[in-house]
Amino acid sequence: MPSVYDNDNFAGRVAYAATVIARKGGQPRHFDTCFEMCDGMEVAVAVYRRSLKNPKLAANMWTYLGRDMVLRNVETLKDVATRALPARAAQSRARAKAAAEKMLEDHRQKQASA
Repeated sequence: MPSVYDNDNFAGRVAYAATVIARKGGQPRHFDTCFEMCDGMEVAVAVYRRSLKNPKLAANMWTYLGRDMVLRNVETLKDVATRALPARAAQSRARAKAAAEKMLEDHRQKQASA
């Protein structure tokens, strides 16, 4: 089973986060990681959409996630179908990686010219 620490394991991170919330589990480091892979918006929206069909998840949702932030994310992604969220998440991760690589390259160039 892929780890929540695997960048490409969007579905696994969504499933793990939803399970922790529905079962009122603790908030171990694994739970936090579900939202820290540069696609936290998409993970939160996927969990929210699951909560619409899962009463246990819905009942505990706002104990674990910030209501205002999640609802803003839901609004932002309202035109993205649930089945398209994994691809959207991959795009978010790719943009973040590109930005980090650019920042590192800029830093290297600045160091080289100093």
